[in-house]
Amino acid sequence: MKLNKKRIIVIISALALLAIVIYAAIYSAKTDEREEQKLYDQLNVLASNYYKDYYYNLFGDNDTEIANRISQYKDTGITISLNDLAKYKIDDYSNILSSYKNYKTGSNCDYDNTKVTFYPYEPYGRNDFRIESTVVCGFNK
Repeated sequence: MKLNKKRIIVIISALALLAIVIYAAIYSAKTDEREEQKLYDQLNVLASNYYKDYYYNLFGDNDTEIANRISQYKDTGITISLNDLAKYKIDDYSNILSSYKNYKTGSNCDYDNTKVTFYPYEPYGRNDFRIESTVVCGFNK
């Protein structure tokens, strides 16, 4: 009878330990996803501001001229690296780049391969674009 109680206690302990390990693995994966999503969100905000405040104006002096020029990129898009995005805010360049790190390792993201692509769409105004982004920070999927 004592042997059965010991066996039951060992089995219950093993199941509890297994449950803890599974929970830790799931929690860790969710943390990775959240941290990576923060970087994507941060990059998309930076890119959106860059496009609206700076890049859009490089295409011309009036809305018609800009629309004619920018419409050429509706299918191919305009790709810009994080390094180049950060340069537009020259006073904040170092701070912008330093916020792109792998939270686990503390290593910097790849500033040249972390990129956004802008896809302008009709009517090609300042706010008429979508963004596709890629963050390269050593997160494994």
